Amino acid sequence: FAGPNPAGSTAGQMFAFTSTEPVSLGRQKSMMMPLTLSTLPAEKFSVFSNMHLRENTHPKFCVRIENTSGMKFPAGPVSVLSDGAYAGDAVLEFLPAGETRIIGYGDDMEVNGSLTKKTSSSIDTVKIAGGLLRTTKKRVYDSTYTIKNSAAKSRKVLIEHPITGNTALVTTKALLEKTPALYRFTLSIDKNATGTLSVSESEIVETAAA
Repeated sequence: FAGPNPAGSTAGQMFAFTSTEPVSLGRQKSMMMPLTLSTLPAEKFSVFSNMHLRENTHPKFCVRIENTSGMKFPAGPVSVLSDGAYAGDAVLEFLPAGETRIIGYGDDMEVNGSLTKKTSSSIDTVKIAGGLLRTTKKRVYDSTYTIKNSAAKSRKVLIEHPITGNTALVTTKALLEKTPALYRFTLSIDKNATGTLSVSESEIVETAAA
């Protein structure tokens, strides 16, 4: 038995669902009522998070979901199907209308990646004022992600890159989105192929000497 779709409402810090129509339930019977029957935009990625320097690691199979239903979704378990078959279980955090979430449901053992970094510095300006020598330097932090896909199918890879201090991103190529703590970049890699992603950040540092 599938009951009518409930309507949502906010109740303090909780979220209450109320049926829009009466529901009849027989004695000693139980039922499941769908919160909504909606089709949401979703995209599958192999996601690298917190990749460590020079460490070979595997990404997580993840789905990026956008809530276009117009209602809030409470946190809870999610079953993931891929190509019509069961792929794994995940946990969805509270998802307000209009926002996106990334949920992970397994390890992608056919893809691996590594990270290398380098820092360069150059003098931007030199000034003498008030008896002080003021030097402005530009520092550039370069990160290179190397991703190898050993699978027989191509992969869409999402790389989460932490934001370094007060730096500015030099290029926005392949940038999907920015959060308060990290950038998310996307990369498509053909089957049995290797791809790279370069991320450059810069900052201006000023020093003064008498």
